[in-house]
Amino acid sequence: ASEVVISALLLCLEDGDEDVRASAAEALGELGNASEAVINALLLRLEDVDYFVRYKAARALGELGNTSEAVISALLLRLEDGDFRVRVSGVQALGKLGNASEAVINALLLRLEDGNRDVCSSTAYALGELGNASEAVIDALLLRLEDGDNSVRYSAAQALGNLGNASEAVISALLLRLEDGDNSVRYSAAQALGNL
Repeated sequence: ASEVVISALLLCLEDGDEDVRASAAEALGELGNASEAVINALLLRLEDVDYFVRYKAARALGELGNTSEAVISALLLRLEDGDFRVRVSGVQALGKLGNASEAVINALLLRLEDGNRDVCSSTAYALGELGNASEAVIDALLLRLEDGDNSVRYSAAQALGNLGNASEAVISALLLRLEDGDNSVRYSAAQALGNL
């Protein structure tokens, strides 16, 4: 995208209307320009008073691929956001960025206990993307296979398949999910077993 377009969108991030700010953040993420000015402007929008702007800014940062300490730290803070949609976008962005540091993994393990099923499901998926198959991650995902929500069980099975840990505990737990009352969980468990 041209500098004119980027500059105009950066100005829109300061607009008085939250929908305009959110749309500008989304557009910047889609354009793929990860310049310092764009990243810094999106980091500021992670603190916006409007949840939708924070949500779109986190998503944009995940799309842009900048894994600097400033970006990771800011996204980690959004995992504590009062709005579940912002926590979801923060989790998803961290999964896409691929930073499997101890701080990121520990923060995501805490989000597996989030009171919102969308956050838990997104977190399980992100853990599968990050490739950290530590005992703590595997044990936490095995627990989520027993979750009361089918989307969480689905994502936990998918993550376990992505991580490739073919231990007896993982295989046994996934075999049990082949009998799950929800067809999407059975599907995910079958896929996961095939990935091991």
